[in-house]
Amino acid sequence: MSAVEAQLKAEQEYQSYRQRQDREYISDFDREIKRIQGTHKQEKVDE
Repeated sequence: MSAVEAQLKAEQEYQSYRQRQDREYISDFDREIKRIQGTHKQEKVDE
């Protein structure tokens, strides 16, 4: 495998990884909002 082929393969793998990462990424802010909303839903059920 030449250096050019290795570079192309690495770029393809990285692009695949980035697409999956971007799709599945949940920021700390979003995670905290979901946690807070889950807490409020439980409080409403308990009332």
